[in-house]
Amino acid sequence: MFVGRQSQTKYQIAMIDKNAPETKLSDQPNDDSDLKKLLRVRTVDLMRGTKEIVIEHDGKDYRLRVTSLGKLILTR
Repeated sequence: MFVGRQSQTKYQIAMIDKNAPETKLSDQPNDDSDLKKLLRVRTVDLMRGTKEIVIEHDGKDYRLRVTSLGKLILTR
C-alpha cells in the first residue's frame, strides 16, 4: 500500500509499505489472471495533481514526471 506525505521540498513523496510482500521477478504475471493480482496504482493518485514527484528507492532519489504529452519519464 502506498503512503503519501508532504516533504520539506515542493515534491510529493510516495513510499511503499515496508510490510507489503516484495515482488520478485518470478512473481511477474505470465497470463491475464496474474495481472489482476498485481498492485495497481493510478497516476492521478500517485502524482496528486503535480507534474513531478521524487521516489526514493534503495537510498537513491528518482524523479517521475509527466510530460506535456502525458507520458511518464523516470530519471535518476
